[in-house]
Amino acid sequence: LADCAERLFASEPKLLRLRSPVFVLGDLHGNMEEVQWFSKRLWALGPLHSAGTFLFLGDLVDRGPNSVELLAYMLALKVASPRKFKILRGNHETRRMNMQYGFASACCSMFGQVNGRRVFDRMSRVFDAMPLAALIDGHVFASHAGLPRPVRGTFAGLLKRIEALPSHVESVMDGGF
Repeated sequence: LADCAERLFASEPKLLRLRSPVFVLGDLHGNMEEVQWFSKRLWALGPLHSAGTFLFLGDLVDRGPNSVELLAYMLALKVASPRKFKILRGNHETRRMNMQYGFASACCSMFGQVNGRRVFDRMSRVFDAMPLAALIDGHVFASHAGLPRPVRGTFAGLLKRIEALPSHVESVMDGGF
């Protein structure tokens, strides 16, 4: 699952360009109940029978009780319906935040110390490949926490800098674009 998801994310641009309709969904933080609520209401007949694309703005893991399960479910949705499910990287899809806020320890609790570390390292590489932002209909900018500060140059220049990033970015936490 991780291999397939990483390949899909790496094949997508860092700045996704999407067309309406798009459902924009925020932080999940391991809250499986929230994802189940979305599933029952937004893609109850299956994602392929729902209008539009589903854009998740990152922060899938940490803090909540089901980070590992939720991430597995979201990656499965992505692999099964890559055109319907778009997932951006949030600040909780970084190693530093995962070590501090619980995803790393959740992996170790679920799979044991050695295998948990392997799962955590593998998921970190998946996170590294995720897109960072989306532009909907050429007018609506979507990212996890808005624009990095300070924004240097024009908005169009910022979009070009995001698009120019490599397919794998280890951390977006240490500076602007």
